[in-house]
Amino acid sequence: MTSSACRTGTDRVAETCKLLGGNYDLILNIQGDMPFINPDLISYCLDQLEKDPRNFDMATPAYPIFDEDSFNKPNIVKVVLTSDDYAMYFSRSPVPFLRLKKPSPLSFKHIGLYIYKPEALLTFSQMESGFYEQIEGLEQLRLLEKGLKIRVIKVDEALCQPGIEIDTPEDVTKALQFIRQTSL
Repeated sequence: MTSSACRTGTDRVAETCKLLGGNYDLILNIQGDMPFINPDLISYCLDQLEKDPRNFDMATPAYPIFDEDSFNKPNIVKVVLTSDDYAMYFSRSPVPFLRLKKPSPLSFKHIGLYIYKPEALLTFSQMESGFYEQIEGLEQLRLLEKGLKIRVIKVDEALCQPGIEIDTPEDVTKALQFIRQTSL
């Protein structure tokens, strides 16, 4: 068990790595609300990082959001990207604000898979929570606030299926239905 002092899942992963010791190239953190993550998504992300190993401290996948309902849901975390696919900001709010026209896609949906370089994970665990992390409740903002680079790997939504994230009571119902269907 990890310490009750851990504030986030990433803090728990960092503590576990310290306890286990070892020398790692990358450390993966699958968020607890993603119990049915597609293993092909993990493999794809690792393949992309191997093919294009440019500088990053953390990497995470995201797929395009085309419908306004998803764009407006606060339980769907959106990520705003730079032109070379680094994260500028993560939010539960609909970002970017669509003042003049609706782009296609509207935004990108963040998926709860974090791939850390070990030194970045250690740095993360030693940082205090930042202002934006505290108000949004999104731990990846701690890295951005401190100037670390988060590379976003664009993926197709199909690679993220079954796509059940457990964030609401309705999601628990979906998860139970999925378990019943797949265990037959």
